[in-house]
Amino acid sequence: MRAQPPFNPFNAAVGLSFLGWLVFFLLLFAFASWTGRGSASAVLAIQIALAAAGTLASMLYLIRWMSPRKVSSGPRGIVIEKADQLTLIPWVEIENFSFSHRLSLPTLILTLRSSEVFSVTLGHQVQRSEIEREILQHAGQSARGEVGVGE
Repeated sequence: MRAQPPFNPFNAAVGLSFLGWLVFFLLLFAFASWTGRGSASAVLAIQIALAAAGTLASMLYLIRWMSPRKVSSGPRGIVIEKADQLTLIPWVEIENFSFSHRLSLPTLILTLRSSEVFSVTLGHQVQRSEIEREILQHAGQSARGEVGVGE
C-alpha cells in the first residue's frame, strides 16, 4: 500500500465512472416509469440514481486502487498488470534503467526512447542483479543501466 499513488476519490476516472452509472440509473428509472412499473417520483428517482452512482463509482475506484500490481517479463517485454489495466513495455523501447529507493522500497526506473518514465516498485526479496541481467539480455546493449542511483 505504501507504493500506491495517493488516494484521490475526485479524479477524472471516478467522475467518468460516476457519470456513466448516473446515466445508466436514470435510463433505468425512465424505462421503468415509461412501462408503468415505476412508482417512485422523479425527484426520488434522481436522488436514488445520484446516491447509487456515487457509491458504485467510489467503491470501484477503491477496489482498483487497492488491487496489487503484478510485474512479469516475457519474450516481448515487461508486463505490468493492475486491476483492469495492462501495460506492456517492449524490450527494444527501453533506453535507460536505474534502481532507486522510494519510501524505503526498491524501485526500478525505466526510461523509454519516447522519453516516458515508468517507476516499478519492487519487493525486498527481488534480486537487482537478476533484473539487470534480464534487461541487458533482452534489450541489448542499447539499454544503459545506472547502478546505485538514488541510494
